[in-house]
Amino acid sequence: MPAIPDLPGQIRAAIEAAWSAAPIAWPNEPFEAPADAPWLYIEIKGNGASGSGVGSTGRRVVEADGLILAHVFVPVGVGQTPAGDLARSLGAALQIRALPGAATIQTGAADIGSAESGDDDGLWWRV
Repeated sequence: MPAIPDLPGQIRAAIEAAWSAAPIAWPNEPFEAPADAPWLYIEIKGNGASGSGVGSTGRRVVEADGLILAHVFVPVGVGQTPAGDLARSLGAALQIRALPGAATIQTGAADIGSAESGDDDGLWWRV
């Protein structure tokens, strides 16, 4: 039986190799946000998969769809520009490319969402 590739791990490795502008928090891992500096929270979410019935076992194609959600946090009061600049920079580093690794992962176009309060305490702004 062929191994199922670690797609989230492969995506994470590609992001960490391409990004050093701000620390990254990952789901369910310890992280202490810097007191007064930008940081990111990244989620990798699956959105269904399909496979082909053509070809011999172990050589069939499986396509898995998903999203890479990167939430950029900046301290409240610094304006929207720093968060937007970081979001566009990460988007540019990841969009429309094949990520290195065991499985072929093709990314799509980056979409920078709207900005809003990033926490209940009013300390962070999020894009």
